[in-house]
Amino acid sequence: MIDISGLSREEKLELMDRLWDSLHEEQEDLPVPEWHLKLVEERIAEQRRNPTPMRSAFDVIEELRRRYR
Repeated sequence: MIDISGLSREEKLELMDRLWDSLHEEQEDLPVPEWHLKLVEERIAEQRRNPTPMRSAFDVIEELRRRYR
C-alpha cells in the first residue's frame, strides 16, 4: 500500500490523472456494474421527460481542472 497522506492536493490530483490514464489504457478489461447501466438509463429517461440544458462532460472536467489546479 502506498501512503499518500504526505502528498499535496496538486500531487494527489496528478496521481489521480495518472491512475485514470492507466485504467483507460486497459479499458477492455473494466467491467461496467449493472447498477451503473441502470442509473444511466434512468437519467436518460428523466432528461427526455424534462429536457434541460446540459453541459458536456468535457466542459465540466475542464472547469474542474481550472478550479482545482
